[in-house]
Amino acid sequence: ETMAAPKKKKASDLNARMDEAEKWIKELSGLGFKLGDFHGNLCSGVALCLAMNQLKQGMIKAKYAKIQAKQLNPFQKRERIAAFIEGCKKFGVNQADIFMVEDLFSKNNLKQVVICLENISATASKNNIKQPFEIGISYAKKNERQFSKEQLQKAKNAIPAMSKGSVNVKKGKGLDSHGIILQQQDK
Repeated sequence: ETMAAPKKKKASDLNARMDEAEKWIKELSGLGFKLGDFHGNLCSGVALCLAMNQLKQGMIKAKYAKIQAKQLNPFQKRERIAAFIEGCKKFGVNQADIFMVEDLFSKNNLKQVVICLENISATASKNNIKQPFEIGISYAKKNERQFSKEQLQKAKNAIPAMSKGSVNVKKGKGLDSHGIILQQQDK
């Protein structure tokens, strides 16, 4: 029997993720741009900076996170994208998930931009920070468990499941199904 090869992600999956991330940035930033141009709407860095400051005030200097009356030159756009990237680091996004300026500005790796935005959303959720809706991934929630002393003691003596078939197990009174001596209750 042959195993099926893992499915490759289609470009349409990335496009759907880009659309969702673009809508998320629009909602957060409060800007009224027309959806459908991921790069065009985000490449100035202004929407990104406004959105980041909406999640957590003061993450990005105010001079970068304001709507500009005049058209920004390429240097100013790169400067705002770089300010957003620094804001991502301060916000707690993993360095490996953050894109580089040229990934967005020159369209070198828009997928990495989407991954970064999804991780910002996940970090916001993990820290109970209000956002319009969540996008992409979500981090696991803490799931602590409490075990009784009896459960912990039994676990110490347990035979791992991988070993069950390879050990000659004694059966009889006072033993459980794995040959572990049951503790006798004093009467």
